[in-house]
Amino acid sequence: PDAVSIYPNQDYNERNTVVLISPAFGNRLYPYENGALYPTQVRIVNYPCSFKGESLMLVGPDGPVSAVGLSWNNTGHPYISGPRLCGAKLSRMNAIGDDGPPDYGVNSNDGISLYGERAQYRLRLLTTGGFTPDGVLGLRPNMFESFFKVRVTLSDGEIRDLDHVDEEYIIEDGYRLTIVGLAELGVHFSSTNSEKYDDCYLEDKDNQIDIILEGDEEAVKLITHVVIPSESEEGYLPFYNPGGPGLKPDVNTRYTAPSPASVQNVSINLDDPKTVTYFIPLKEAVQI
Repeated sequence: PDAVSIYPNQDYNERNTVVLISPAFGNRLYPYENGALYPTQVRIVNYPCSFKGESLMLVGPDGPVSAVGLSWNNTGHPYISGPRLCGAKLSRMNAIGDDGPPDYGVNSNDGISLYGERAQYRLRLLTTGGFTPDGVLGLRPNMFESFFKVRVTLSDGEIRDLDHVDEEYIIEDGYRLTIVGLAELGVHFSSTNSEKYDDCYLEDKDNQIDIILEGDEEAVKLITHVVIPSESEEGYLPFYNPGGPGLKPDVNTRYTAPSPASVQNVSINLDDPKTVTYFIPLKEAVQI
């Protein structure tokens, strides 16, 4: 790659995403066309990339570990099939780490900043690429009902899909659950603001989206999946990678493909959020 970055995943708790950048990674040809160029595998090699001469490191529960040897085989193509989720984790809402260095211009877009005390639980979604409504515009906090469902599985095996914001669902044995809205996008607009959620709304366009929930823990524990219906159900819209059709597509231009309908398993991490905080001494951080 010409460059490796975390941007736009600049929040401290988003550093699990690494972005590789190069115009040589692909073109707009379909994979079956002559001259098509697209990545099929990413592999981490042993190459010094830090001031200590270390290769790429990851931080785990016991501290830094080498990432050398990890690989990922790519089976998708943005002009054939749109973006998907690759992970979903449910934890108690905590805004620690939902910011970054001041010079990065990080906005206050966490669940607490948007919804206050209503933000009791965070269902964090990790995406395979940019998740935009049309490949150009940003996703807005009030767009849950256009793109998502939260699926719960009851003790008797019954499956229920929760698809409305601000509706108090009685899940089982009287336990309640409410979908509050989306977060980790842009700043909050309220009815008292002169601004509103419209096509000019700016979001961070990174690889994390949060579904914010409130209710009883017993109900929250029954969440098993996040559903993206895309175009398979009336009333739902697909996601696009950047480079999608926008509001006024041109018939002679090739755009990225819409997302397929998909279902993502949810990891329940209410007792152990599986997050890591790691600091290095400042004198080490500034050495070159």
